[in-house]
Amino acid sequence: MEIIEHEINKIKPFIDSILANLDTETDIKVSESELVNASNTVLYLNDMGDKSKILYFYYKTTITEYTKKIVKTELLQLRGLELLKKVILRWQKHIMLIYYLHRIFIELDRSFVDKSNLPKLCLAGISIFRSEVYDEMKVNIKDALFEQINIDLYGGHMDVNTITKVLIFLIQLKCKNFTIERNKFKTFILMHEKHDLDLYCNEFESTFLDKIKDFYSSKSTEWILSMTYLEYFNVVNKALEKEKYRSQVYLYPCTKDPLIKIVINELIIKNDKIKIEDILKHNKHDELNLIFSILKTHEFSLDSITNKFSNYVENCGDLIVNDQMLHDDAIEFTRRLLSFNTEIEIIIKNYPLFRRSKEIGFQKFMSKYPYSAQYIASYCDYEMKKGLKGVTEQESELRLNSLINLIVCCYDKDVFFRYYTTFLAKRLLNETSLNDEAEQYMISKLKVECGHGIVSKISNMYQDKVLSGQIMKEFKTLLHKGQPNGILLNIQVLRSGCWPKQIQEPFNLPNELKNCFYKFQMFYQDKYEGRTLNILPFYGNCEISIIFCNKPFTCIVNTYQASIILWFNSADTLTLCQIREYTRLNAFTFNPRQKLFIKQSLGKTITENDTICLNFEFNCSSLKVNFLPKKAIKTEVPNKEDDKTVENERKYILESLIVKIAKWRKQIKHEELVSEVIRHATNFKPQLPMIKVQIENLIIREFLVRDENEYIYNP
Repeated sequence: MEIIEHEINKIKPFIDSILANLDTETDIKVSESELVNASNTVLYLNDMGDKSKILYFYYKTTITEYTKKIVKTELLQLRGLELLKKVILRWQKHIMLIYYLHRIFIELDRSFVDKSNLPKLCLAGISIFRSEVYDEMKVNIKDALFEQINIDLYGGHMDVNTITKVLIFLIQLKCKNFTIERNKFKTFILMHEKHDLDLYCNEFESTFLDKIKDFYSSKSTEWILSMTYLEYFNVVNKALEKEKYRSQVYLYPCTKDPLIKIVINELIIKNDKIKIEDILKHNKHDELNLIFSILKTHEFSLDSITNKFSNYVENCGDLIVNDQMLHDDAIEFTRRLLSFNTEIEIIIKNYPLFRRSKEIGFQKFMSKYPYSAQYIASYCDYEMKKGLKGVTEQESELRLNSLINLIVCCYDKDVFFRYYTTFLAKRLLNETSLNDEAEQYMISKLKVECGHGIVSKISNMYQDKVLSGQIMKEFKTLLHKGQPNGILLNIQVLRSGCWPKQIQEPFNLPNELKNCFYKFQMFYQDKYEGRTLNILPFYGNCEISIIFCNKPFTCIVNTYQASIILWFNSADTLTLCQIREYTRLNAFTFNPRQKLFIKQSLGKTITENDTICLNFEFNCSSLKVNFLPKKAIKTEVPNKEDDKTVENERKYILESLIVKIAKWRKQIKHEELVSEVIRHATNFKPQLPMIKVQIENLIIREFLVRDENEYIYNP
């Protein structure tokens, strides 16, 4: 013991001189030779084996006593900014003390500390300052720190340099992986790898963010009540720039994101006085531009604004779909939707991030009226037949694009395509479409937005139309030049499965038409071996010349009317029963106003035994007379049969999706199967009960096997 006391007394004067220099304003000046001699003394004692622990605790005791007696006593007498400045000064002096003492006792780190599981010398020195100074005075230090922060918040002058050093000091106090280095100017801590920010976050950041939240919460109400929207958002923008500057100047980088988030939440998102609906309704573009410029770089805040925008769209759309006056008028209903869509497009044209919100809003309110898709398809039919008349190509494309935007927002795309296909078939067969280019443009846009698969049937219908024209050109090259038996034929060949399903009623063609059809059938089967042709008389029209009157007339009739008229080539009078027997028609509607036939009995109704004869006295001012039955005015009313058909089709689609997914996954949980089915059903939004029913049906039919909460595919 005498030896170690003797050797320690040799280095004690040198250590005392270092401690004395700490109290001066000048930098510490240490003799390198004395430093080496002191280090050699420690090395000598460390080599003795059992003296290392005494040296380690002498190192800690020296720092602790100086810190408690000199540093702590001095700091307890200070408050406010002076306290912060002195803490930083004392911290820098403390680092210098650790630096020089570490050089003297460095051999302990190499040979004793690691084996004894004790903190390294530098870490032990910093821990002493934290426990003896900061932990004892943190209330005073935090009060002084936030006093300066408050000065800065309310526009006063803050000592930024001192605050920056205090925050760095908080981080360094908890740093565990560092080195202390010195150049010719100063001594400093060099931190390595990831910093421990617990002290900074717990002692400063959490309180700082709470103060910022309270400050802007009170300011938001004050500002919005005394300013216009434009003035308010300019102030918000300035506040954000100020906080960004603050985070760059003295805050640690990790504080920036939560700081900006709080500012945006308090000033924009949580401010009930800001009515996004009013801004949108009155087209305040300057305010929208400011909001968007503020939020576009902060994705976390966009959800709130986009949700408000989506709710605004939904609420406005509800007024349309709930208007009972529009439920009986598909055209006006869709016009209102298009007008509203145009208003929204004007708002969002400069804000692409709002587009998805707009689609969600449209989907929500359109799904509340089950016939939205049907009405949009009906409006498309109206546009193609009448609405685009006299419209330029550019305007036509704009109007069709607006319709596409509505179709994209439909949940029930399968319903839309069901009706659109039916209407398109009628337009193609009756040649009532105004513009083929518009039809092709619509199909191409539907392919892009809805996928090629669902639009393929529509494309095939157009291909059939083109192919029929080519077939008729070849048919007209035959000897009869397309006029077998002197009757000019124009036949359209439709592929089965590509066109809407047609109900084929029993029907007998008269011999004149039957012979013509037979010759075309022979020509077609020679060209396409193995194919069969069936007649669909529903869409056909004929022009028949009648010569039994005082002057010849040309009558425009449908196929059923033509067959009835042609049977009168063999007889002047026929009963209704005979006409039905010859033609096999289920019913015959007689219109006495046409005056082409005369029935013997009185009254407007026709009985089975009524005799019908030609009206030889028929006369008309026009030589071409249209006898086509007038089509009933189409009223858009719910059709339960169509609803049932759509429901059945959806069942088949869901079953195929469930089997496909189960076959691919082999084994899948119930929740995963349901979510996969919803994700793959792109043409309609399946309801959970419907999915469950189809799963149960597949289990009954042994396509799936249930195992607790999982389903196993049964090949």
